[in-house]
Amino acid sequence: MKTKRDVIQNGLSKEIIDKGMFLIAYIAPRVGKCKIGLDCLNVKESVVIAYPDKDIKDSWTNDVKKWKFKGKKL
Repeated sequence: MKTKRDVIQNGLSKEIIDKGMFLIAYIAPRVGKCKIGLDCLNVKESVVIAYPDKDIKDSWTNDVKKWKFKGKKL
């Protein structure tokens, strides 16, 4: 059974991909922005992720492990 969060994440991921990955998304805290990003990155050849501090880097690193991301180059 999909949760409300799953529905929101899937919808936003699809919208981001449909718009060619060129947009600004205002997304509330705790929605799963890293997960949404990882869902979108599966279609890209390679990606550079910039972050302002170590906590955000740790969040990306943890989500890559948690969601078993097997994308190309990250």
